[in-house]
Amino acid sequence: MNGPYRLGMVRSLWVGVCLLMFNGCASMMAEERVGAPVRSEDVREARSIGTPRMTLLTHDDGLGWTVSAEMRTERNTLYQDVQAWRGRRYVFSPFSVFPGLFQCPVGLLHLFDDNPTSNILRFGCARLVMLEPLDGVTPLPATTSSRTESVTEWKPLGAAVVQAWLSGQSQEPVSYAMSAEGRADVRLSDLLSRLVATGGPIAVAHGQTIRVRVRYGDGSHIEEIRPVEGRKILEQLQLIRTPIPSEEWPSPTIIQVRVEPSTIPPQEAALIADRIQRDLLQRRMCVVVEGVQRHLADEWRVQYSGMLADAAQVPLGKFLSPSTIFYVSAARSNEVSDSARRITIELRDVREGRIFGTASGTSRSGNVVHVLERTLTELDLLMAKAPQAGCPR
Repeated sequence: MNGPYRLGMVRSLWVGVCLLMFNGCASMMAEERVGAPVRSEDVREARSIGTPRMTLLTHDDGLGWTVSAEMRTERNTLYQDVQAWRGRRYVFSPFSVFPGLFQCPVGLLHLFDDNPTSNILRFGCARLVMLEPLDGVTPLPATTSSRTESVTEWKPLGAAVVQAWLSGQSQEPVSYAMSAEGRADVRLSDLLSRLVATGGPIAVAHGQTIRVRVRYGDGSHIEEIRPVEGRKILEQLQLIRTPIPSEEWPSPTIIQVRVEPSTIPPQEAALIADRIQRDLLQRRMCVVVEGVQRHLADEWRVQYSGMLADAAQVPLGKFLSPSTIFYVSAARSNEVSDSARRITIELRDVREGRIFGTASGTSRSGNVVHVLERTLTELDLLMAKAPQAGCPR
């Protein structure tokens, strides 16, 4: 093959390549991010470490304490970042250099502009290097990056019970449920009310100490002791109410619990009524429970319909009319704090139409469980001499 012929072949090849380039047959794919990465968090493990810590803060009046408890918690969290991508195809086009000379400088101002009408300027620099972008984009597989982070921090100990009592006294502890924020209020009046209800002697000559215990987990506990001046105990004893005499209770004592719906939401009303009824039943009081009459009537129809023999019938008892109504209402108590709530239980004699006792309690936390516990402590004192004979037969 002679030289002129070889030179002609090379020229023809270059002409063909140039024609292909000019016609946009040479192309490339560029990847572009689509938005910011989407982050997700997945707590893989959370466990408690060591022993909780508790603090006791004395109330401003010196007659109560705020109990706070925290548990050290280790939390392992998996963080995942998912980045979406898209592909944009560019073709080689030498003719794109001319608009790129103008569009590249102006397009630098539109690099971070998401307005699709400005795309003609955004790709000006690509045209300057003879790359013409095609319309449309192609979705590309997303990329995922992950990392695990371990964090150790102190968090409120919500699932716990606070117990408090005066040292050296024969009394059952007064219990408080710890709030979700890991707090509970202990009042000296609650402890003295429990002592008066049990009828035990109270030694105040040289003051006393209060023991506060936080029970958590599997029954483990932490405990602190605080001194209480005898003067303050004497002052509180003068304010403690006395139990209602047994002769003032209606006979027979048949109790029904009613909750004022306008002051208490339905869910809280059901919780309050159930808690009061359980406490009364534990005291062997006769309680009329609403909602069971229909079930008893249905069972009576089955028992006495003739389908069962007399020997197979089960005694179902009888309907009783309440002689005492425990009327429960709630309100906000701005005297303590803006979030404080107050629950009042009025003991009403149905037959004589009189109120012969009132129990009330206030909690600055506003939690219905906390304020109910304080109210039931006073109710327990008022009922110390109530007849406990069950329902009449």
